[in-house]
Amino acid sequence: MHAYPDRLVTGTFFLLLMVYGLIAVPAGLSADSDSALLMRAAEHWVSTGEYVRSRTSGFPLYEALLAACKLMGASLLLINGLSLCMAAGVALIAYRLAGRDHIWRGHLALALLLTYPLFMIASAEPMETMLSVLLAFALVARTFSCSQLGWSHAGLAVLLVLTRLDAALLVMALALASTGNRSVVERYQSLLWLFKVGCIALLGYVIMNQGFDFLNTKTMGFDAWWRRLARALASSVNALQLTGLMALVLWFLHIRRLRANAQSLPFLDRLLLWSMGLYGLRFLALPDEIFYLIIPILLLLLRVSMLMRPSAPLIAVFLLTGCLQSFATLSLFERLPGTEDRIAFRSAASAGPLLQELRARKVFTQLREDSKRRQIECALFPDCPALSISHSAPYLYSADRQRAAVSARYLYVFFSGRYPRLIDQGFREIRVCDEEVVPGPAWRIWQPSIQRYLVDVIAAQQVPKCRTLLLSGHQVGRKAFN
Repeated sequence: MHAYPDRLVTGTFFLLLMVYGLIAVPAGLSADSDSALLMRAAEHWVSTGEYVRSRTSGFPLYEALLAACKLMGASLLLINGLSLCMAAGVALIAYRLAGRDHIWRGHLALALLLTYPLFMIASAEPMETMLSVLLAFALVARTFSCSQLGWSHAGLAVLLVLTRLDAALLVMALALASTGNRSVVERYQSLLWLFKVGCIALLGYVIMNQGFDFLNTKTMGFDAWWRRLARALASSVNALQLTGLMALVLWFLHIRRLRANAQSLPFLDRLLLWSMGLYGLRFLALPDEIFYLIIPILLLLLRVSMLMRPSAPLIAVFLLTGCLQSFATLSLFERLPGTEDRIAFRSAASAGPLLQELRARKVFTQLREDSKRRQIECALFPDCPALSISHSAPYLYSADRQRAAVSARYLYVFFSGRYPRLIDQGFREIRVCDEEVVPGPAWRIWQPSIQRYLVDVIAAQQVPKCRTLLLSGHQVGRKAFN
């Protein structure tokens, strides 16, 4: 009797996902250099038959998927559409898991996912994020169907780890969560399953990379522990957003109400405890990359939707905050310009994550256009040197790495211990501009939305406001202002 209204509500949620997809799928690559590196690795694989990881440890399964798409002549539009289909798969799994007992909980799960910025942003860009989320949810759903870890679980776990190496944390959490309320033999079998999955996945990475070099990621330098912890806490709040923070409070109240030890908790609660702990430690290593937290946060939203009681006011609050956090954001911190890595407390309201990401993707697309790039190069330096977009930080640099262009608030990357490689790369002349040379992460680190970009200045036929910073060795020699 209620089948028609239920399908109507479900269809409406999926329609919202498709509407966002129609806007975001044509936006091109992601709002940073990561997707461009993935594309380059896939094209190299197709043209030479040689696997070269795109960045850090590599993402073999997704890189293989991109290579297959390139081999079949698929356009970037189609590849982004594939990410959207993966997002629909994640939403469908969440809907079925949460709606097993009450269908309205399935609808709530859909609402929480489709108003969560990280999920929506990842749903329409060519990154490995959505494939890893899909495999993670498929693995959790499989564990609900069959709690005894077997080869079907192992297959999904290996595919997940081959998509993202740090997804091994979820696999580890799954194995540890499966030991609750089990005999010693069953616990041993769970840990043995984890060991087998780890060996198979590690072997896959070793074969693809022809050795263990992929483990030497050479990521950013480390801050003092207290500063890294502060950045991790601030970024975690930013990753959770309003609905995530509300969900976290409700889940902790649920755990407290049960008054049970960790091993006696329901499976999904044990999985969340382990995954939050493991992903939290991993996040301390690189606390600016909030997309690393997307899997445990989505599992948290799923769990809260399964626990929710039919309270119309509370559900309305969740939906309202979800809509607000998608299209508007409150920035609490702003990075100060200069050679020091300083952040000041300055509150400001600005456009939400979805709007900022779409804007940044548009700017990156323009930066990759030869004609637009040429205009920028000639506006920055009289002899118009060829400039490339850096992967490690938001700046442009010349092929000989003697010259670079950066906005004033990101100048610190050339002097900070967090970027030890930049200090030794020989930059001698830096153009420091008031406008953004390359769009920064903005809302991801609680900064106000950047209103003007260098490409806008060029498009308006204006002269960018920049000054030259000349470096002598590792010290600042002098400053010459134009």
